[in-house]
Amino acid sequence: MTGTVKEYHWTQPHAFVILTVPKPSGAEEWNIEIGTPSVNAGMGWKMNDIKVGDTLTMTVHPVRTGAKHATASIVKLADGRTLYGPAAGLALVEALLTEPALRAYHLLPSVRAELLSRLGRHAEAAAEFERAADMTRNGREQTLLRERAAACRDAAGGI
Repeated sequence: MTGTVKEYHWTQPHAFVILTVPKPSGAEEWNIEIGTPSVNAGMGWKMNDIKVGDTLTMTVHPVRTGAKHATASIVKLADGRTLYGPAAGLALVEALLTEPALRAYHLLPSVRAELLSRLGRHAEAAAEFERAADMTRNGREQTLLRERAAACRDAAGGI
């Protein structure tokens, strides 16, 4: 989707933009979450990369309710640079889930869990960390993965 930045907020826990997207029937306003500032900064984003009035092209994952809310995975900036977020990594990892050679590889669900956690999808992340712990035979890895699962459950409200 391509649109003009109406608002931009680099805030914790998630940065977001309000994007005005032109449509034949009139403009739509989308609230698009663009990740956690600290994670984004680690991936090369800067607070001033996006400005009100910029034209952005984004690959997004809309919410399932049909509301005009989404999570961005790829953001093409007005200056032509492309920034990637955890959702882009998650899409790549999910494409690998059907690869037969990786079905028993415990690091695949652990990477998926980490990306889900960074996207705020803590309940799903907890389940993936547990799955990874069940797949490894290394006791220290099992402990670490179960600790991460517990932290995600806590972040999800104790589910």
